[in-house]
Amino acid sequence: MLRKGEPKAAGSTGMGAPALTWFVLLVLSHLVAALASAAFPNSALEKSMALWPPSQPFSAYLQRVLINPIFRWDAIYFYQPIAANGYQTTNGSLAYYPLLPYLARFLTLFGVDPFVGLWIVITLAGLGFVLLFERLARLDLPSEQANWVTQLLLIFPISLIIFIPYPEPLFLFLATASLYFMRRERWWLAGLMGFLATLARQVGIFLVIPMVIELWIQGKENRRWSWQAARNWLAAGLIPLAMAGWTLFRIFAIEKVAPDTSSVQKFILTTLLSSKSSEVAVTRPFAWPWQVLAEAVTQAVQNPLIRLNVLFNMGGYFLVALLLILAWKRLRLSYRIFSLVIVALSLLDFSFNLCALPIPSLFRHAYLAFPLFIGLPELFKNRWTRLAFVAFSLALFILLVYVYGVEGWVV
Repeated sequence: MLRKGEPKAAGSTGMGAPALTWFVLLVLSHLVAALASAAFPNSALEKSMALWPPSQPFSAYLQRVLINPIFRWDAIYFYQPIAANGYQTTNGSLAYYPLLPYLARFLTLFGVDPFVGLWIVITLAGLGFVLLFERLARLDLPSEQANWVTQLLLIFPISLIIFIPYPEPLFLFLATASLYFMRRERWWLAGLMGFLATLARQVGIFLVIPMVIELWIQGKENRRWSWQAARNWLAAGLIPLAMAGWTLFRIFAIEKVAPDTSSVQKFILTTLLSSKSSEVAVTRPFAWPWQVLAEAVTQAVQNPLIRLNVLFNMGGYFLVALLLILAWKRLRLSYRIFSLVIVALSLLDFSFNLCALPIPSLFRHAYLAFPLFIGLPELFKNRWTRLAFVAFSLALFILLVYVYGVEGWVV
């Protein structure tokens, strides 16, 4: 039975093709990362075992070939140690939100290696995201177009984050679930998924924006006072509650250090991130976004070692921004505003934080404006346009995975 707001779609659901695309990219990303690990073995297991020939014990060899090579940057320096040993107050690990490492840490209670535990969580979450996004898209699009935009989302080069042990796969799954339940007017489930998404990534708090919009536009009953309307609106409060709850728990139960009140900027950073936030990003005097971009270009010109990082992150960011502009008129209001906020804040963050590399992870952060892809089916109607985009995206996907695997690019 179709619920309110869900259009009829002829033919099959079309879930098979996105799931198959996900599986192909999963295998491809792991193979490319394994090849990269031959040139840049990072974990102890990679250093102790060669990529070829196979070694004994074979289970350890499989982990060395298929799992450990996808652990680079934050995955190996923060999430794996948190999953293995919990949070430490002597480094910047408390700046990372807890849902992903704690789910993996729970699996270690059953004897699962932390590397494997993180891999299990992000792999299941990534598949769940793909399947659920296709269902979300079908609320606004015919099944064929919903199928295509889901594959477009998958083939997009920075989708490599769906296949590496970062919190994005878990966040994307939970955020999509939250949006889906909003559309189905299951407000408490939407709020709960938003609550969990915020515990996966801090940016989840902005899911409160589409929830408020959907509450307002989906029913007149939510615009006037009643106990039912009050309960519906109260569900939206679960989302900021996640951030408040984690912040208070981190400050009083783990750090036991008061936030830095020497300036407003430091107070916000030490409250929302951790007292050791300066070990992740150094605070800077405010700079306008165009100044941040100009600084990044200047540094890239002067230092060849960071050019690739700036090129990938700045180019990818502007590509996402361009796609948002092209999709704007075809997007639902709640998706439109949420995507705009994510894209804007992805860059604005660097107006306050100064990192060792300019604008690191900017492309990855902008990709979290994922609802914008629902507005893109008309952009790729021509078969040859689709093929050209797929070929370009796949080639760049492979390149990004390899450069990530040798730690030549901060994803």
